[in-house]
Amino acid sequence: MLKTIGLLNWLSEISPLQATEERILSALRDGPQTEAELRAGLKALQKRSLIVYRRFNETYVIWQGSDVDIEERLQMAYAAQGGTFSLAEILQAYLPPRPLIARRHSYQTGTLRYFDVRYADAYNRDKVSLAPQEPASGVVLLCLPTTLAEIEQFAQWAYTLSEHENLVIGIAGRAIRLRELAQELRGLHWVRENTPELRDDPVARRELRSRLAAIESLIRSELDEALSLHQLTALASCQWVQEGQDVSSRARRGLSSLLSEICDSLYPASPRIWNELLNRRELTSQGAAARRTLIEDILTRAEQPWLGIQGFPPERSMYESLLRRGDMHRFDGERWYIAAPPANELNLQPAWQAIYDFVFAPVPEPRPLPLLYNLLTAPPFGMTQGVIPVLLAAFYKVYENEVTLYKEGTLLTAPGVADWEVLLRRPELFSMAGCRVAGLRAAVLERMARSLHVPPYVIAVTRAVIGRLKALPEYAWRTRRLPEVALNLRRAVETTRSPEHFLFVEVPEALDLPAFTEGEFDQARFDAFFERLNAALDALNNALPQLLSWARDVWLTACGLPAGEEGWENFRRQAEQLAPRVTQPALLPLLKRATDAADSHAALESVLALIANRPARMWADADADRFAAQAQHMGRLWQEQANDDQLVTPAVPHETRQRAEVISSEVEAFLSRFNEEPEIVALALRLALKRRTRGAKL
Repeated sequence: MLKTIGLLNWLSEISPLQATEERILSALRDGPQTEAELRAGLKALQKRSLIVYRRFNETYVIWQGSDVDIEERLQMAYAAQGGTFSLAEILQAYLPPRPLIARRHSYQTGTLRYFDVRYADAYNRDKVSLAPQEPASGVVLLCLPTTLAEIEQFAQWAYTLSEHENLVIGIAGRAIRLRELAQELRGLHWVRENTPELRDDPVARRELRSRLAAIESLIRSELDEALSLHQLTALASCQWVQEGQDVSSRARRGLSSLLSEICDSLYPASPRIWNELLNRRELTSQGAAARRTLIEDILTRAEQPWLGIQGFPPERSMYESLLRRGDMHRFDGERWYIAAPPANELNLQPAWQAIYDFVFAPVPEPRPLPLLYNLLTAPPFGMTQGVIPVLLAAFYKVYENEVTLYKEGTLLTAPGVADWEVLLRRPELFSMAGCRVAGLRAAVLERMARSLHVPPYVIAVTRAVIGRLKALPEYAWRTRRLPEVALNLRRAVETTRSPEHFLFVEVPEALDLPAFTEGEFDQARFDAFFERLNAALDALNNALPQLLSWARDVWLTACGLPAGEEGWENFRRQAEQLAPRVTQPALLPLLKRATDAADSHAALESVLALIANRPARMWADADADRFAAQAQHMGRLWQEQANDDQLVTPAVPHETRQRAEVISSEVEAFLSRFNEEPEIVALALRLALKRRTRGAKL
């Protein structure tokens, strides 16, 4: 009997033969023992621990000797775990199902589509997730009722889930046998986790592994039979529901066929790209390197045949399957170029149009690339992460004068291959913006480009406008004493993040005009825009000159001199006369700056900077307010010095000045008769002048 059981145990590893009681008795019936004696022999061998009875499949095996009694530990497991458990949760935890592939659809599109498989029973039905986990296309929910009442409850529940197009629900016949097997599986795992003696007992470990493998095989077989997962004939034992409808008749062709039909409906805009290197969710290292090279070729060698690819490296197959077969790399008789895909068997047009609509949104502003990736990977496109960057690079090449790329919010004026390498690894760092230039936008762009002497592209014009405004003196950026449109324009330059949004949205709105669209040309809006824009630019450009004129007049008034350019020149002449004789230390640097400067304008800026203790081009409004008080103080010092010295002549009419020159000559001739020191002569003149013009102001 032991030999028979051992032989059957060996055969069970290579055939369906198992050492069941009936098979053992059949093998030994030709001997002298009766059937009752044979049954008694089996019990005796089992009692002596020479053989072990496996209850879950009703077989006997030779016990090879161990200090761990698996059967005894199983009984302890049943007692510790109790009898209530969720069949679905046990199977999901210890025997997770394999995904189900939509084979026909995957073959036709070149993109692998599969459905997650999950279990549900009366205990976890309301807790199980019905949403697929990325990148699965849907969920197949296998319901495992154990009673007829539960079968009816599952059916009613499944018919209410009509809004889930990518959810397929299979309701099996009663799963009583599955529940028994799951209890055995749960017990064996408890034994493995709670029996430390197994660590030093290879025989017991081998026995436990053998039992686990056998029970898992039985469970899978029971599931296939209960749910008809791989049968192509009658499905009476299982009911299938999708979108609230019974689809059991469609499932008779096979569950994979039903899943393909669902994927056809979910992904009608899916591109058809037959390239296993490129069209996958995660590329191999070789595929990633080839894709990087292909993108570099698109960006830098689009004018060469086959993008300049020599021989047949991996990127050549990607090029042929996507760009050439998709008719995106064309030759017009004179040159090669990248173009938008036409309608053909690759079905790239819908995805290309989706990228176009995303980038050229009604409001031109940067949009994060992860949003675009999510759009293209979801229905109805279902593209893979391997293909999207290549199609995006081709799109950028076609619209490179109308599309801008941003990295972490910073505009990339000329993105290179290194930037695209980062984009391949970290698309979440990048944004893209586009702006279609037509109608009123085109007219505005053309006129601004002509005035700024730059090419008529959004980036070039925006860069020139912002560059000129940024070159204005600091005062023009700090003062609030400007017209409202000038302040709004300045604020738009300070806060802009996108050239498209700046030129066609922020600038018009700053000028109190509506944003520009791609609509038809409007002469009135066109003229109003440039009229207000020029007024704002003039206000910003004239901010510093107006400040200098105002500060000059404030200073001249404080000195008791007439305002204006003539008054300033008069001040400089007086400063030149007073400089050698000044006795006020505070006036020395001021007079030096007024007389030593290269020209009148430089002298004015230098004098104002001394009075305010800061160059005028760096003033804020508070500096201008303080300047008026400081000018009054310095002006008083100037007037006192001028009055004491009596050498500074005020601004007088030409005839008066000529008469003064004559008197001056006569006085000089008279003084030449006295041979005195210059100091004595100067003092005598001052005393005489004071006695003659006492109380008069010079």
